[in-house]
Amino acid sequence: MTHGRRAAHITPTMPGPGVSTSLEHPRAAPTAARPHAVASPRQMLWIAVVSAVAIGWTASRGGFSAVADADLARLLRAMVVIKAVLAAGALWLVDWRLKAPAPAAVALAYGTATVLIAASPAVMWHLAHLIVGAALFHAGVGVLLLAGWRDGRVSRRPIR
Repeated sequence: MTHGRRAAHITPTMPGPGVSTSLEHPRAAPTAARPHAVASPRQMLWIAVVSAVAIGWTASRGGFSAVADADLARLLRAMVVIKAVLAAGALWLVDWRLKAPAPAAVALAYGTATVLIAASPAVMWHLAHLIVGAALFHAGVGVLLLAGWRDGRVSRRPIR
C-alpha cells in the first residue's frame, strides 16, 4: 500500500567501471591501500616483555619479604641485577634473531622464553617471591635453549 505515493520502480543494472559493488562507504580507500595494522614479531616481543616486567613488578610489591638480614638482602639484590643483565642479553639476542623471518612456533618459543626471563628480576626485586622468580628465570632459559636448538636457521648462520 503506497497511500498516495507512487512506488519507485527499480531496474537492476550492472555497475560501470570504477563503481564499487561492496557495502563500504563510497569515499573509503580501497582495501588494498589500507593494510591491516599487524605488529611484527619484534614489536610484539617488546610489548610482551614490557608488559611482563610491569606485571611482575606490580604483583610482587605487596608481598612479605622473608629476608631479615640486610647483608643477605644486598646479596640477593645483586643476584637480581645479574639476572636483569642476563635478561637484557636474552632480549637483545632474540630481537636480533627475529630480524630475519622465523617459523611461527620458533618465534613464539623465543618470545615466551624472553618474557619469562625478563619477568623474573621484576618479581624477585622485592625479595618476596624468590622461588617464583627463580622458577621463571630457569624455565625461560630452558625454553630459550630449546628454541635455539630447534631453530635450524641459527645453526646454519656463519660466525662473523
